[in-house]
Amino acid sequence: MTGNWWASLAGGYVFGFSSYEIAQLSGHVNLVVIFAVPLAIHLVLLRVDARISRRRFVVGLTVVFLFLLGTSTEILLTLLMFGALALLLGCVLAPGRWRSAIAAVVPEVLMAGLAAGVVASPFLYYAVKGLGPNPTANWTEVANLGSADPLNYVLPTPVTWLGHGLDMSLAAKFNLGNFSESGAYIGLPAALIVIAFLYSRRRDPLGRVLLGVLVVAVIASLGPHLHVVNPAQPFAGTFVYRPSIPLPWLPLTHLPAFKQISPVRLSMHVALISAIVTALWLATPGRRPWARWLLGAVVVASLIPNLSEPYWHNRPHIPSFFAANTYRRYMTPGERVLIFPFGFNGNSMLWQAQTHFAFEMTEGYIGIATPPSYYAEPIGRYMQYGAKFQLPVSQVGPQLKAFIRQRHVQAIIVDASAPTAWTLLVPITLHLQPITTGGVQLYRIPTSWSGRD
Repeated sequence: MTGNWWASLAGGYVFGFSSYEIAQLSGHVNLVVIFAVPLAIHLVLLRVDARISRRRFVVGLTVVFLFLLGTSTEILLTLLMFGALALLLGCVLAPGRWRSAIAAVVPEVLMAGLAAGVVASPFLYYAVKGLGPNPTANWTEVANLGSADPLNYVLPTPVTWLGHGLDMSLAAKFNLGNFSESGAYIGLPAALIVIAFLYSRRRDPLGRVLLGVLVVAVIASLGPHLHVVNPAQPFAGTFVYRPSIPLPWLPLTHLPAFKQISPVRLSMHVALISAIVTALWLATPGRRPWARWLLGAVVVASLIPNLSEPYWHNRPHIPSFFAANTYRRYMTPGERVLIFPFGFNGNSMLWQAQTHFAFEMTEGYIGIATPPSYYAEPIGRYMQYGAKFQLPVSQVGPQLKAFIRQRHVQAIIVDASAPTAWTLLVPITLHLQPITTGGVQLYRIPTSWSGRD
């Protein structure tokens, strides 16, 4: 796009080291793999310029779609959403020759989408099936809590090195202080470049397309209601925002697929446009190029990650029972186990991966919404959410035993290094004796309980 390698490198840094990217490194690894988004744009631009054949374009874009489908359906959906908007604006605003070239790409993009859909049809079937109502998630409220504060675009959080200590009282109010989901920051230097470039190219079709997508992305990232330094308030065991100004994203919180999008993550597309604009601005010839590059260097410096944060240095806890392969002396391959801490409260999925999936689990983290079959059981709610759904001790034993029987659990593993209520509840309510080894307590389930011979 720029014809200038150094300008493109600077733009790549602005996107690759964006606050969105650094913030997600501490929270959701699958949301970090975002190189496929600019790759899809690159393929479209190559095809519009007729620099690759139709076959290569369709095959390449199909592979990109499949990759995104396997890493994050949310990123794929938002790419399709903003990609469609960009193509639409291009068809409307571009001059005749380019308009025809852009319009010709649309059916080829649809061909790639169809091919990816056919290949991934079994996955898509279950993905669509899972879009039904779920009692564990109020998607409008989830979208409210996962919305960008407009101040976050110019105020850094602790994930950024420069300036993160100057506004902690404000940053702590972004998304309940969850900095892994407060990655909208692009900084004042980048914002100035974006404003200057888009103003200078306000009559140019490319400038208008970028401006249109940018405005929609920013507004969408703010979620269903506007929240400006508006901390959530505790209510009924959870958190809600005070009533605020409704925004265009509100109706989408009632639509399948769109309601599962966390609006603040749309700031990734804002960061991408900021990166594209920065590269184009640096590559634009003009007077005092040193001044442009000086401001570009400030943009780069403003996005340097804060390496003093603990998540850059911490190691996940893996008991030696799994890390040293001690489990092989006590478990047979394919056994089904119940692990405490349960679900997203612990690292059970990491421990399972450490053993190369030598055992099955009755739990895991598959998103913010708990499967209805688990949520319907009081013991399922209690194991997942704890005190929010408290159970009398007298009911824990019978319900846990029923849970074990229904899911054919053969063993229970309790992390002994981080005592919880379950450290006491399992032996007291089930009347089982543990095998303490490798930093865990292992409870063997009698075959008469598990329902397996």
